[in-house]
Amino acid sequence: MLSNNLGAGTGDTALEHAIFHAKQGKKIFRLKTNSKEPAESGWQQKATSDEQTVKAMFNKHPDSNYGILTGPDNGLVVLDIDEKNDVSGSASIIKHISDADLDTYTVSTPSDGRHCYYVSFDPSLKNRTAMLPGVDFRGRGGYIVGPGSKINGKAYKVITDKPVMQLPQSIVQLIAQKKVVQLAAQSPLAGVNQGGRDDAIFKYARSLLKVGLSHPEAATLVLTKAGNCIPPFPEEQALKCLNSAWNYKADNILSPKAVDGAALLAMEIPEPEWVVESILPVGLGLLAGKPKAGKSWMSLSLAVRVASGGYLFDTHPVSSGVVTVLALEDTRHRLKSRLLDLGATGLSAGGLQIFTEWPRSNTDLLEEHLESRTGTKLVIVDTHAKFRHSAKSNADLYGKDYEDISKLKKVADKYSIAILVLHHLRKAKSDDPFEMINGTGGITGAADTLWVLDRAPSAPTANLFVRGRDVEDQTLSLQFEGCHWTQIGEFEYKPNATELKYLSLLKTGPLSPKQLAESVQDEVQVVTKRLQRMVEKGMITKVGHGVYSCLGVVL
Repeated sequence: MLSNNLGAGTGDTALEHAIFHAKQGKKIFRLKTNSKEPAESGWQQKATSDEQTVKAMFNKHPDSNYGILTGPDNGLVVLDIDEKNDVSGSASIIKHISDADLDTYTVSTPSDGRHCYYVSFDPSLKNRTAMLPGVDFRGRGGYIVGPGSKINGKAYKVITDKPVMQLPQSIVQLIAQKKVVQLAAQSPLAGVNQGGRDDAIFKYARSLLKVGLSHPEAATLVLTKAGNCIPPFPEEQALKCLNSAWNYKADNILSPKAVDGAALLAMEIPEPEWVVESILPVGLGLLAGKPKAGKSWMSLSLAVRVASGGYLFDTHPVSSGVVTVLALEDTRHRLKSRLLDLGATGLSAGGLQIFTEWPRSNTDLLEEHLESRTGTKLVIVDTHAKFRHSAKSNADLYGKDYEDISKLKKVADKYSIAILVLHHLRKAKSDDPFEMINGTGGITGAADTLWVLDRAPSAPTANLFVRGRDVEDQTLSLQFEGCHWTQIGEFEYKPNATELKYLSLLKTGPLSPKQLAESVQDEVQVVTKRLQRMVEKGMITKVGHGVYSCLGVVL
């Protein structure tokens, strides 16, 4: 867990400071000697908090400077206040925030500036230059030069050795205000011919929406810009563009494409890719249960299994990969305790990232996050109520439910990952467990896979009902003991269509992957991988070097 107690106990050298920051969980990387520039490309990925790696870096490059990542991965943002070229960053910033908001861990720079450190895990706070005259903001995508580093013989020194404070709301508001000021200063119609002004106003309105302006606030800016045009852009038309931007759907720009039925039948379409064998394919999944039924334990256990490899419920193989969890109802203290209880001490750095805060319904930010997280297999959203926008009382509830879930489904489909959303059950009982899922049919209708966890209060056992577009209806009998969900009794896999074909061929006698590939007209590597999974499921056995045999499964 990241600590805010930076500074205490550090030495004077770059190595001593770097080791201390690494011990606090801060990721650092090498900069060039006597420079602020990264020494290597790919510095974001190479940044590390491993103490031995940091020592080895300085043993090999003893005169190097080092950088500290800023942004949500390090839980750190920094005000970079300069005092040079007759511009005083201190004079600029003090007009907007109080001295108390600057009373945090601070490092002086060789040019008499300072770096004020703050705690923030908000992924929407990006790196921003020239936020104010002489003031930059180091957030997501940025870094700062660490204390102990030197430029022309002058060192970056800790001058205020205090715990890092939480990012004050005054700075958050200042960042938002500067975004609006910059957008207000734009001239979206400058140089645009009359035939292109609708599109220019539309794009400008979209930019206002993204920074969080209300419709009336955006309308004021849009109408001001429209009125300043030569000739003036009609107010009525400008408002139509604004309303279109506010109601914009990405679907509106897609051109429908048909596929011929005969061509579809002739296509070789791969089977669904499983994140959890036979019960959770890629796509949008929903895990619904009553409060305190163990949903969060189940989802966190799934996250750990995918990040480190293994089995869910001790029976279902998972596909290993990178995991992101939006634990929007938890604290870091509780999450750390649960990870320890789940035995997750062997997690590799970067394999599992957890956010306890996230802007509501912001899937654009989720896509930006996924772009930087190659190898992602799973995203968990805990819970739907904390992620979605609150619906107005007079809203189309079905349409709103469907739209909220569909936004996440589009992300899952775009990146070929599984997104599992935790949700609640209604109080009323039903013979059909899936009818107990809270909300309208818009929620269940948009999801690809549904899990319903039915557990009586404090009961040691539960049923997990599974239904979906690409999964067979099934019910798993589970037991919750301590903090672990396990399946009760022996689990038997039902062969899918491809596996049935393989089993039919293997009944004639042992075959190699190459022989099977020739029979099913597929690539040897693909066939080998499927055979290995069938061995894991206990359907077939490997009887020799590269030879597989049927176990006598009834077809």
